[in-house]
Amino acid sequence: MRHDPYGPSTHPMMVKCPAYSSDSVENVHTIKGTEKHKIVEQFLDPKSELYTTDTDILGELMGESNEMREPDAQMDGQDINDVECAIEQAREFIRDAEDRTAGTTYNNIVKVFTEKWIDLNILGIAGGTPDLVIQIGESTIIIIDFKFGAGLVSPQSEQLCSYQAGLDPFVSKFKYRYNVIIQPRVYDEPQVFRVTDAHLTSHIMMMKEVIELAKLDNPPYLVHDKCHWCNKHMKCPATVGQLAKAKDMQVKNKNIQIHNLPSDTLAKYVQQYEVIKNFGGALKQELYSRLHRGEEVNGYELGTGRKSRHFHDDAVDTLTKECVNKGIDPNDLYDSKLMSVAKIEKLLGKKVIDGLWYHQDGKLTVKRKK
Repeated sequence: MRHDPYGPSTHPMMVKCPAYSSDSVENVHTIKGTEKHKIVEQFLDPKSELYTTDTDILGELMGESNEMREPDAQMDGQDINDVECAIEQAREFIRDAEDRTAGTTYNNIVKVFTEKWIDLNILGIAGGTPDLVIQIGESTIIIIDFKFGAGLVSPQSEQLCSYQAGLDPFVSKFKYRYNVIIQPRVYDEPQVFRVTDAHLTSHIMMMKEVIELAKLDNPPYLVHDKCHWCNKHMKCPATVGQLAKAKDMQVKNKNIQIHNLPSDTLAKYVQQYEVIKNFGGALKQELYSRLHRGEEVNGYELGTGRKSRHFHDDAVDTLTKECVNKGIDPNDLYDSKLMSVAKIEKLLGKKVIDGLWYHQDGKLTVKRKK
């Protein structure tokens, strides 16, 4: 299903720049993220046969499916661990809600919904489907959203608040509303934010205005500190401005001997180059997406990614013996396959694995001092 270009998932960016809209282009991250969400929901859906299943089978469930995935979209140990942590955190959160209501008038009235469609006519759009909705009695509603990236997402996210607006458009149905973010790579436990009447009313008014602006033929562009190039980057004044600076710099540099540049000037030019490079990265992502879909692009094809550390074939026996010596279950060496060098190094220690792995140097690069 294609995402609504004005749907809740775009709202955190739209409030920063009304001209932003989702391009709905799939890449390796969105493909894997979508599958992770589906797996998590299967384990949390009361109507699913996996609802009461132990998450230990995740390695087998996700690992075996790798044969049907593109190489870049295959699940690794980190992906499996993320999904397992997300499920366990959600289950614990739900159990805690059940415990808190036990023996009260809300006893056994904790309802869990997956794939619940929420009408968002109040904001001027069709609607959307949050990851998980929990209702306790007639007074409490909770929206849980799962994030699998490393970039921090706040439970105050406009995306979740927009879902709340659809569930309670007239700010009168529920006494308690909570947004919950479960993000294994960032948080050790669910992050909770209570949405008050005042907050929800303010959000509804703000998003209605932002969406109206976004739907204009010429929506306003705003430059902000967390801007990501969207599918309007060739029209965006911020992007065009950076291209103009790059062109101007190129013209000036024709008469400049770079080896004679003062260090301060060199550093300034490098900073400007980094900004331009971000735009180049957006172009490369679009190129990758087209190649990933099987489209032909003159002069380009998909290639392999960067190198990673791997154990030699005969390393398993040595590692297994060392686990026995240390009283560690040899099965702990594996996710769905032998764990990475870094993980086993943490498990057994540097001395044990010394000489069992090979290391390839990365490319030389330049980075700014901290």
